[in-house]
Amino acid sequence: SGHIAEIGYELYTKLLARAVRKLSGKSVEDEIDPELKLMVEAFLPESYVPEAGARLDSYRRLSSCTSEEQIETIDSELVDRFGPLPPEAKHLIGIMRIKVMAQRLRIATITFDGRIFACQLDKSTPLDPTDVAKLAAQKPSRFRLHPPDRLLVITEASSGPESIIDEARNFLSELETCVTPRIP
Repeated sequence: SGHIAEIGYELYTKLLARAVRKLSGKSVEDEIDPELKLMVEAFLPESYVPEAGARLDSYRRLSSCTSEEQIETIDSELVDRFGPLPPEAKHLIGIMRIKVMAQRLRIATITFDGRIFACQLDKSTPLDPTDVAKLAAQKPSRFRLHPPDRLLVITEASSGPESIIDEARNFLSELETCVTPRIP
């Protein structure tokens, strides 16, 4: 119950779909909202989106994205409405893409210290431990496992926000090859 306007249409439909799945006896996993600490300034500058309501709506819509396609739609809408994205807004779009990938892999946190990405995996991660171990064995200078639920990804020293975002997307793409297919 409640008012759709108070929580937003996207969240309302998400909560409703979850309740329907639960009532119909289907399993419902807790959502993962990855915490990303990547040393990247990522925001919509006031000079780019002057109206506070439009900025907040864009943040709300971006935070509720569950796919690259949804992020791309918002990216295109921002460019259509306000012009080319400034660097901070491009970084925000990149961070949201990383967040969606981390949600799919059920990674709870990703922290970057300038050279190493530390990933805290949720216990429900679809990553096959055997495949991740093989990947770490094939690339020991890149991947390090710290059982039961931590993975370190070693990189070259980063030279800027774009390279941090690109590197995070690259290693998440590599990890996606280790996903165990779900049986319906």
